[in-house]
Amino acid sequence: MPFKKGFVWGAASSAYQIEGAVNEGGRGKTVWDTHCEKLGAIKNGESGAVACDHYRRMESDLDLFASLDINAYRFSLAWTRLLPEGTGKVNNEGLDFYDRMIDGLLERGIDPYVTLFHWDYPQALFERGGWLNRDSADWFADYAAVVAKRYSDRVKNFLTLNEPQCFVQGHANGEHAPGQRYADAELCKVAHHCMLAHGKAVAALRANAGQRLSLGIALCGNPKFPDTDSPPDQEAALACTESMIAGFGSDVLYMEPIYRGQIPPVLLDKYPMYSQNIQKDDLKIISAPLDVFAVNMYTAYYIKASGIGKFEWLPRRSGVPVNSLGWATVPEVVYAGAKYYQEKYKLPILVTENGYCGLDCPDSNGEIHDNDRINFISRYLAQLKKAADEGVDVTGYFYWSIMDNFEWSHGYDPRFGLIHVDYASQKRTVKQSGKWYAQMIRSHAKNFTE
Repeated sequence: MPFKKGFVWGAASSAYQIEGAVNEGGRGKTVWDTHCEKLGAIKNGESGAVACDHYRRMESDLDLFASLDINAYRFSLAWTRLLPEGTGKVNNEGLDFYDRMIDGLLERGIDPYVTLFHWDYPQALFERGGWLNRDSADWFADYAAVVAKRYSDRVKNFLTLNEPQCFVQGHANGEHAPGQRYADAELCKVAHHCMLAHGKAVAALRANAGQRLSLGIALCGNPKFPDTDSPPDQEAALACTESMIAGFGSDVLYMEPIYRGQIPPVLLDKYPMYSQNIQKDDLKIISAPLDVFAVNMYTAYYIKASGIGKFEWLPRRSGVPVNSLGWATVPEVVYAGAKYYQEKYKLPILVTENGYCGLDCPDSNGEIHDNDRINFISRYLAQLKKAADEGVDVTGYFYWSIMDNFEWSHGYDPRFGLIHVDYASQKRTVKQSGKWYAQMIRSHAKNFTE
């Protein structure tokens, strides 16, 4: 049987990874612009300054997106295209650009899913303390209000933040912008303030909405798997999933406050100084009701019991396929994740990212035969369908990414796209995976295999 009627078949991107034109249209500088200027920060010294040149090629790109038969497209707004300093004066050129994009999508029968923040924090606000500054939550809420007033008459679906687990870590290990290495006490502030920003943005979106909205936040989903079906291994995997073993990249740090309004005890056990950031009504604001459990899922880890109440990570199993970044293909993550997160948080599941990166290149006929990606999508969708068949309310799936793009600190080598981009010429070519995905959508997903 196909997925349920109304299932969202989508693909996704983010502003800094595809738009380029970083000095055009009144756009202000971001921490990623600054980070890419640092020697050795990005592989091959690359940046998103040009990326896929989507800012100039938006109309023809939308035609190409429509050829994939997707019924939804998730993209982020560049905060500094709308507010070059992050707050204050609004940039009309930026507003007009996204007006054209949203209208163009709707004209092509594609529903826009807008992410407010996908890592490109305004440099001007970073220089005022960034996420360390509690005022950052109000800056973000003001930005959300601008967005809602302008676009919510046509856009129903909004996501506030993308993967705070990752961008908070950018303040810890230096891999992502702003490339800092903050102490734990500072990281507690960053994590708390970004969650507070999420909550205040939810309120701002709803207060300024032109219609009833569907709101969420795209968190990383990293459920852990037991090495065997034995009760000790199952208990160890659950304990690991709900632990703070990954520090500020842990799911529980964000999910419990956002979805339950609770600070998990394991957080305070690991970082007792976190409680110093919590003021009256913070948790009430952070846990503003959401409409979907939006989650990005790619890979997973296996866990075995190691003594009573303890667990240990296992190395990647021999022979398991990996992508060009070394991430293991573990299709069961979307099955287990969808079941676990719905059971725990009682919301419909929306997979906002899932994808495969390779080193794709055209053959002598100019075609890209990316069978590994087709196999990846097919296997993951089969597991997602399994969860739906068992009663999980799965509302949609967004492949990451719609086109090859700037892959952050890895530069342009990893290619996640359904559409190939020749970065020298900016020529676009739909890969075999893109054609397969379109055909699968047309057949309402009856054709994918276990």
